[in-house]
Amino acid sequence: MANKIAIVGPKIMTNPFSLIGITPFPVDYDSNVEIEIEKIEKEITSFAMVFVTENMAEQYPEKFDEMGKKTNIVLIPDYNGSSGYFKESIAKLIKKATGELTI
Repeated sequence: MANKIAIVGPKIMTNPFSLIGITPFPVDYDSNVEIEIEKIEKEITSFAMVFVTENMAEQYPEKFDEMGKKTNIVLIPDYNGSSGYFKESIAKLIKKATGELTI
């Protein structure tokens, strides 16, 4: 049963969450992203929720869409603020749910 929560994003943002029991997956946008995503994919069934920064989800949409089929993915802004990706993804879901968008 999934009972853990994870967060994926820049180290400066994710590491403090470990103090409250959230599993951090710190990534530098240029180096270890693929490695951390693979770690999450291996453990995905143990996470009830994974917080992902908008910028990370925007750079790897296929990976996080696939993970979203196995657990709850919640997009959050990073320390630079919102990129607007969350708003775009919600609008797309609403259009899909109302039949305005066919994929």
